[in-house]
Amino acid sequence: MAVNLRLRALPNLQSNVLNLLPYNSKVTILSSQSGWYYVKTAQGQKGWLSAQFVKVSQVREAQAKRRSRSKQ
Repeated sequence: MAVNLRLRALPNLQSNVLNLLPYNSKVTILSSQSGWYYVKTAQGQKGWLSAQFVKVSQVREAQAKRRSRSKQ
């Protein structure tokens, strides 16, 4: 049984849940931080997803890491 994924305001489990994303939702990864991805949904909402529940291609993951480094 598929479960919705919680889109959070901050990259931690105690953070407010902004939205519930249906299983297999597609998102754009904007950056990454300590096991979390900052993403943008197809509807334009931004928030954090735990990386352990996100499946990404290697190309997309490499792009997210580059963006994350450029923000530091």
